[in-house]
Amino acid sequence: MQRCWDFFSFFATVSLAILLFGIRSAPVHHSNPGTSTPKCGFSAVEDVFGASPFADKQIMGGNFLHKVNIPFKKATFALGCFWAPDSIYGVVKGVLRTRVGYTGGTKVNPTYRSLGDHTEAIDIDFDPNQVSYDKLLEVFWASHNPTSASSKQYSSFIYYHDDEQKAKATATLKAEEAKSKKTVLTKIIPATQFYDAEDYHQKYRLQQHHELTKLLGLKTTEDLVSSHIAARLNGYVVGRASVKQFDTEVAELGIDENLAKEIRKLIQRHEGQGPFC
Repeated sequence: MQRCWDFFSFFATVSLAILLFGIRSAPVHHSNPGTSTPKCGFSAVEDVFGASPFADKQIMGGNFLHKVNIPFKKATFALGCFWAPDSIYGVVKGVLRTRVGYTGGTKVNPTYRSLGDHTEAIDIDFDPNQVSYDKLLEVFWASHNPTSASSKQYSSFIYYHDDEQKAKATATLKAEEAKSKKTVLTKIIPATQFYDAEDYHQKYRLQQHHELTKLLGLKTTEDLVSSHIAARLNGYVVGRASVKQFDTEVAELGIDENLAKEIRKLIQRHEGQGPFC
């Protein structure tokens, strides 16, 4: 009888642990990401511990700034993973849109579970009149450890789109090598085809707030990667920029004061914490 009781106690404990872990970490895959509603990799904090502040009826969906149709240039980087860079670059002034995905390899149509020889990377559309490529490179070097050895999936790369980017990237690499006591492992190679990652990877931190994502009208993968406000808020909700900076673009982004108050709370809660994937 005691053995039976021990077995069932053990089984119940393990089952509870699996259930709790699954709630927090199981990614949601969609068979048709073009029409599916985005889901995050684990349940949003407000969904687990209480009602979402973004479900408040006083917070209304406004004329959010999704499309920014101005001339832009591209920058593509790999910084060890792509969730953290997506948030970091999303709030850099002059960044218009971001998308995360896989590039640098030869496998056609890679996926997270079948990556082949590709690397996790971020693809950035930026306004060169607002932010320079030099600034984006500065963020690149400051946001990861380029001396850390890793698999190809999480390696450090700068993918240049023209000769000017190649020259600037090379100059910064030499500067990093000169001041580093360890070998800098970053490689500089031409940009090739960029494959978008699955929907649940796009704007990952923003998608942890399901009600906010819904309020913004972000229903598809294309919505997530083409929206300007999605790029900005994906960084703000984890404190990657200050309340002061956020307040300078609240009106431009089409955010009303009730919604702005909730986003400020998130910035203040997370500001100063290091980047994480």
